[in-house]
Amino acid sequence: MKKIISLVLISMLLLGFCAFAQSPSYEDIQNHWAQNQIEKWSGYGVITGYEGRFFPDDNITRGEFATIINRVFKFETPAENTFSDLGEEYYTKNILCLNNRGIMTGFDGKIRPEDNITREEAGAMIYKLLRMTENEEVSQEFYDEKDISDWAKVYMNSLVNEGYFTGDSGYLRPKDSITRAEAVTLLDNCTLILTETIEGEKNDKICIVSCDGVVIKNCEFEKDLFVTDNVSDLSIEDSKVEGTMYVYAESEKAVVLKNCTINETEAKYPKAVWLKSENTVDTPDEEQTDSPSEEVTEYVEEGTGVIVDVEDLPEESGSDGESGQPSEDYETGGESGQPSGDEEDDIPEEEKPTIETTLEDGLFQKNSKKVFDVVARDKYGDKTECRVSCNGTNIEPSWDDEIKTSFTLEFFESGEYVVEILATDSEGISQKKTCTITYEMAEYGEVTGKAIMSIEAFTVGGGYIVAPVEIDVLEGVSCAHILDVFLTENNLSYLSTGSLDGGFYLATVSDIPEFTPQISETLLSALSDAGFDADEESYTPGELSEFDFTHGSGWMYCVNNVFPNVGFSEYYLQDGDVVRIQFTLAYGSDIGGVSGAGYSYAGDFYEMVNRDELTKLIAQMGIESVESHMELITKPDLTEDELSSLMSQLQ
Repeated sequence: MKKIISLVLISMLLLGFCAFAQSPSYEDIQNHWAQNQIEKWSGYGVITGYEGRFFPDDNITRGEFATIINRVFKFETPAENTFSDLGEEYYTKNILCLNNRGIMTGFDGKIRPEDNITREEAGAMIYKLLRMTENEEVSQEFYDEKDISDWAKVYMNSLVNEGYFTGDSGYLRPKDSITRAEAVTLLDNCTLILTETIEGEKNDKICIVSCDGVVIKNCEFEKDLFVTDNVSDLSIEDSKVEGTMYVYAESEKAVVLKNCTINETEAKYPKAVWLKSENTVDTPDEEQTDSPSEEVTEYVEEGTGVIVDVEDLPEESGSDGESGQPSEDYETGGESGQPSGDEEDDIPEEEKPTIETTLEDGLFQKNSKKVFDVVARDKYGDKTECRVSCNGTNIEPSWDDEIKTSFTLEFFESGEYVVEILATDSEGISQKKTCTITYEMAEYGEVTGKAIMSIEAFTVGGGYIVAPVEIDVLEGVSCAHILDVFLTENNLSYLSTGSLDGGFYLATVSDIPEFTPQISETLLSALSDAGFDADEESYTPGELSEFDFTHGSGWMYCVNNVFPNVGFSEYYLQDGDVVRIQFTLAYGSDIGGVSGAGYSYAGDFYEMVNRDELTKLIAQMGIESVESHMELITKPDLTEDELSSLMSQLQ
């Protein structure tokens, strides 16, 4: 049976689809629960039957599923074939095209094209394909939700919350092989293919345009609109896209907009999306009479995420003459209305906002997620607005407080990414910082580097709960999951709030070696001055918990000497990171973690030094080699001179 279906899919590769074809009728789908969906998608030409039968309840392989969804999106650029089990088959290019975009990944050098695809594997591919938003919590309970693989929970939660996966009698069956009927239904639940002129429609599905000749008039799209690689002449007039319009087309003027409102755009090719308007042009005649109006076009710069309503645009918005294209120094000012070009250069640097960020220019990235902080201040030193875009797509903050803003970049395919950080003050004056990142895609769970991790109780005289040690950095695995394994391997128990997949907060670490708490006189004095009443008896031996010793105590963590303001489950480690999990008595003021708390309760108590190089050295040498220096190493108020002397002795 698999051989027959594969032959059908091979024949499909020779066909394209555009206008909706006549839906075939199969003898084995009459009165089937998925009959309508099967007939619709067979009409698209995406998946067909054989000799009058569709085989709706047969399983489908990973290679077949890849072929089906790439028949919809028509990706043309394949990744290099590095998979030991992928030869020259009908599905090879489709798999590699999806692999190139991070939609379909393998494990341990294999892609398993002939294996039946499970429901959670298919769901993960659909999630990545449609650029869906993460949902940490699921809105519907299932008897077998515990069977969902950890790596698939975010994907399945999102699909369930959107109504794309509905389950069966209270069971989601995540590890069951998906059938041909179920695969078609999954596609039908979330997407609609636009194949011809539509007018006056309102669509609540994710819509896809994958062929030429489509005209959209007076329509409203509640969700995203995708324009595939091969489209070259899509016209959209008097319409609204409430989600994001993703334009993968690479031809100039592939999409022409007239009087449209687009919430956000992401265009792969800079001149693929154009605006069209009607402007009156003066004639050279002496009488100066108006000539008939002519169409003038102007391209939308790559990734512009703005409201597009050409009737409201000024007649001269930076065009360079007859071409209607923006001149080389044309720069949109965004919503702030800031000056661009030479006007901005006239503003003294000291009048502009400042941008500090943990994101590095020229970064090489193997993890598909990168968390970073931005501190944007106006000329008075006060926090001001900042916005971030990656390859033109606006990135929503992961967390925003009165000190800094955190963002999470997510990469879907190997290549170069340009991140722009724009800070704008209350007067509309802006400053921009640009960073370029090169991303190389890795498989989920693949080791992408090494980090150093330690657990410290220096503030209460507990020394290292776990001394610095090297750990693996894993693609797609959050810091919460890594911490869970780290604690278990070191024979420690813990209590937390939230979950490993969202909102994780480390509340208690148990089974630690017992010690006699001792808070230094310097720290006790600082605590008292800040209004903290410290009680060295207020704790349970063998564990350290929030609210032990003071009302401001608890566990915090820093990465590369910076305290993130997102939780463990929202942070993803990178190669070379130094992670120090520390016990604080004063909302971070005693360990340099004020910024991680999100507000300044009392400021730093004393000089804070960067212990990262010391931490790396201890991991390299082993804790036994530095035992004689432990009193100084674990001193909370270690000074720069003491640190320098200590490093010289250890090296």
